[in-house]
Amino acid sequence: MSSLAFLVTELQSLASETRRKHPEIREAAEKSLAILRASPEQATQNLASDGPQSQDLLRPVLMGCATRNAKVVAISLG
Repeated sequence: MSSLAFLVTELQSLASETRRKHPEIREAAEKSLAILRASPEQATQNLASDGPQSQDLLRPVLMGCATRNAKVVAISLG
């Protein structure tokens, strides 16, 4: 599995797990998924070079780690 496919899978899991208790994380994960689906190559380049969308792509992971919920943190760290 490519790293991009792995990231998509983990973001989907994160969105699903945070659906009720942390809707802001779900929204951030869905925004990241939309960016990845719209232009996977550009998203990969942004992450590699700390580009303009890298913050949007990493936000759900950082928010998930801040929840202190073991399951959400585990998904975030993938």
